[in-house]
Amino acid sequence: MNRMKFVAFAAAFLIAAPALAQEPVKLKYASPAPPQSLVTNWGVAPWIEEVVKASEGTMEVQMFLGAVLGNFTQVIDRTSAGVNEMAWGILGPYSDQFPQTDVASIPFTGEQGWASSVAMQRLFEQGVIKDDWGKFKVLTLFNFPPASFHSNKPIKNLTDFRGMKIGVSVRNVAELVEVVGAASVTMQPNEMYQAGQRGVVEGLAMAWPAFYPFKLHEVTKYHFDGSFGGTPSFVIMNKDAYAKLPGKAKAAIDSKAGVPFAAHMGKTTDKMNAEGRENVTKMAGHTFYKLEPAEEAQWKQRAQPLIDKWLKTTPNGAAVLAAFEAEYTKALKEQK
Repeated sequence: MNRMKFVAFAAAFLIAAPALAQEPVKLKYASPAPPQSLVTNWGVAPWIEEVVKASEGTMEVQMFLGAVLGNFTQVIDRTSAGVNEMAWGILGPYSDQFPQTDVASIPFTGEQGWASSVAMQRLFEQGVIKDDWGKFKVLTLFNFPPASFHSNKPIKNLTDFRGMKIGVSVRNVAELVEVVGAASVTMQPNEMYQAGQRGVVEGLAMAWPAFYPFKLHEVTKYHFDGSFGGTPSFVIMNKDAYAKLPGKAKAAIDSKAGVPFAAHMGKTTDKMNAEGRENVTKMAGHTFYKLEPAEEAQWKQRAQPLIDKWLKTTPNGAAVLAAFEAEYTKALKEQK
């Protein structure tokens, strides 16, 4: 090989070498939900698979499920600290840190998962609730349909709640429990089974999507459905980890994050809600009650003081609630 050919070959090799040597960036995804959770299997996992494929080999994601890298009260802090790079969680344990985003948990708002999820994400992208999330790369915000109450004694009306202890994981639902004459006991979703089994509480507030995965059908048999407040949720990423990604990996994430991801997760939560409830209706020994329209007015009257409190204590609370209701109504029409 003559000198000129050697130099050309060497230069080409040096240019190509970094590309040949580049390994995909490995990211850790953390979920405090159990491995059988459908929010993972139907929702987040398929989305991650699509993103990884779209990244063209520039990123990989390893999933850590069942509180391996942090439980429901730790997952945000662990993501911020870089213990994991991506995470899913519910807003309940952090509602004080994300007061505006907590709008989706207000009782008697956002009954449908798809529409409330799209509304939440649009509020973020419009800047209405963006201040809550300055520390993170938000991949999407979404909402679970409203919680139902589950117990081992019939709950059919306001009177039946008086004096009961109810396990809750969402602040606004806890306050609703208090204003109807019961006592709320704050706990993580994974603590509810044991609390019900041991009689620490007499009832549990839990949306149907999480009811079956946490096996609450084994410790309750009466169920009371109504629009008692959703469970806002998030899929986030450590900002520094995102900033260090190769361009193709960033592009893959950005192309599939946001409203499309919220719509996918909202559709997932609605499906989980319908099928979760249906599964329990087929089980022997379970009885279902529904909040009737005539009594709903009484519930709303009881709930109004806690809504007024939320409006007063939340930055731009009135504007946030009005924007959420407008986007929710808009999304409902779009879905039709």
